[in-house]
Amino acid sequence: MRLFLKRVLSKGLLYFELSKDKLARRRQRRLDYIDILSGWLAAEEKGALDGEDLKLNVPLLMGAGRETTAMARSGATYFIGRTRGCSLALVEMRLIMARLLFEFDVEIMP
Repeated sequence: MRLFLKRVLSKGLLYFELSKDKLARRRQRRLDYIDILSGWLAAEEKGALDGEDLKLNVPLLMGAGRETTAMARSGATYFIGRTRGCSLALVEMRLIMARLLFEFDVEIMP
């Protein structure tokens, strides 16, 4: 049990360090898009958010974003694979988009 706890703690510390590095890189860059982290950085610059609070919440934000995205993708993939009508509609939609964007003609075979 101690080995397990030690491993979990070391992984958690590593993840915390990675998130601190990500935060430092985002502070240096000025990106064109707006996301929750850019909002937090703006609040920090205005003095509305403490830098220490930001450091403690960024790992949570990163983990939550990764998990929700992974769950949504796996659920969508499962649903598309199990539902023939859905997968056919998806293929048809992609072909329609390709026709509109790239101006080429492909016929869909039933």
